[in-house]
Amino acid sequence: LGLLFACGLPESRFTISRLHALSLQFNNFFSIYLPHILGTVEQFKNIYTIFAGGDDLFVIGPWNRVIEFSLYIRDKFSEYACKNEEVHISSGITFVKSSTPVNVICERAEELLEVAKSEGKDRVCMFNRVVQWKDLRDLLRIRDRIEGLFESDVFSKSMLYRLNEILEMAEKESKLIEDKKIEIKDVYNLKWRPMLSYLFARNIKIKEEGKESTEDLILEFVKLVEKYRGDLIIPLWQILYAHRRYS
Repeated sequence: LGLLFACGLPESRFTISRLHALSLQFNNFFSIYLPHILGTVEQFKNIYTIFAGGDDLFVIGPWNRVIEFSLYIRDKFSEYACKNEEVHISSGITFVKSSTPVNVICERAEELLEVAKSEGKDRVCMFNRVVQWKDLRDLLRIRDRIEGLFESDVFSKSMLYRLNEILEMAEKESKLIEDKKIEIKDVYNLKWRPMLSYLFARNIKIKEEGKESTEDLILEFVKLVEKYRGDLIIPLWQILYAHRRYS
C-alpha cells in the first residue's frame, strides 16, 4: 500500500487531493461496502465486524463461513481495484473456542497475518499453512471432493485421520528433497505413497458398479498429495472440524 501511494500516481497528477481521494476509496470499501455485504449476503449474516476501515478489517463468525467470506471479500476487492495485480489482500484466519476473549483472538489472527505476509503478498494463513488465494480456491474444491466421498461412505473418518498422518510424511519428504539430505531416521517419510495405496486398498468401499475404482482414487490422491503436500491439511481439517463430536 505504501508503494501504491508513493508511486501509483504519475508525477503530473501527484497531488494532496488525489492522494486523499485514493485513501478514501480504500476506506470506503472496508467501512461501507463490507458492512453492506455482511448485511445482505445470506451466508455471511452471522459474521460480525470488530473493525473495518482504512485498509484493514477484523471479523468474527462461524469458522466455515469465515473461510468462505475471506475468499469472497478477496475477489470483491480485486474487482474493486480493477484486477490490479499489485493490489492484494493478505489474511490470517484463526480457529478458537467461543469463550475465547476477543483480544486473544485478535492477537492470534494478527500473528497468522504476519506469517502470511512473511511468505509473500496475496496469501492467506490458516491451520498454520500459508497458501496463495488461487490455491485456496483449488483446495476448497478438493474439500468438496473429499466431503462427497466421506458422505457416501467411500471414506471413513478413521481414514481421514490416517490420511492426515500421510500428509505430514509427504510434507517432510518435500523438505528432505529441498535440503538434498536424507538421514536414516528420515527414510520412513519416503514411504507415504505405498502407505496411501495400502490405506485406500484396505478401507475404501465402492458400493456402485461402474463408479470410479479404488485404483482410480489411489492415483488421484497420489497426484494431489504430490502437488499440494501439507497444504491438503486445509481441506482435510475443515472436514474433520465439521464432523467432530462434542462431549
